[in-house]
Amino acid sequence: MAEKVGVSPIIPRTVGTQKHRANYIANDGDCCTYYRVSIFYPYLDDLLSSFNERFNSNSSLISSLSCLLPSKVKKNTFDDLQMALEFYKDDLQIDSYSSTLKGEFELWQMKWETETVIPTNSLIDSDTLLNCPVDIFPNVYTILKIFTILPVTTASVERSFSTLKRIKTYLRNSTSENKLNGLALLNVHRDIDIDIESLIDVSANRKKRRLNFKL
Repeated sequence: MAEKVGVSPIIPRTVGTQKHRANYIANDGDCCTYYRVSIFYPYLDDLLSSFNERFNSNSSLISSLSCLLPSKVKKNTFDDLQMALEFYKDDLQIDSYSSTLKGEFELWQMKWETETVIPTNSLIDSDTLLNCPVDIFPNVYTILKIFTILPVTTASVERSFSTLKRIKTYLRNSTSENKLNGLALLNVHRDIDIDIESLIDVSANRKKRRLNFKL
């Protein structure tokens, strides 16, 4: 990065007492060692901790979902998939122990036993879904689709703040809290149909209003 911006990396000045950062010791003043110890190792440690915190509680479920991956399906059995089937049984609308679902799994295994080219990646990609006809493997397709769209993290809070930025501008700075909450909910839940005529009637029948509605 220093070469790209045309600067020479240097080690920050070391003093006896630091208030805002720690004094990292680098042998012979080596910049690479200093930035490796001060930036790279802490970042890597924080990244691994975040992964462990995020996935440890759901590792068994993710492992069960991965049983349908083309690179792993031949090594697993239908029983290995039971945890994922129980968790997502409402999406499948079928008994997780039914013979139909087991037949789909066995047919899915046979499909990849005869394939000459099998994806070796540990994550699902679009090619796997394209090779899973929904008419033949409806439940397998649903599980693979769920595995594809599983979020690594949630962005609900970020979406709320983005919505708030669009609604509460400097021209609407005096908007009351109730009205602001209502506008935010309308913006987030756009899929809900609203009867405009009923809203006009509610506003027109209010006693306290600045302007009279001429209906």
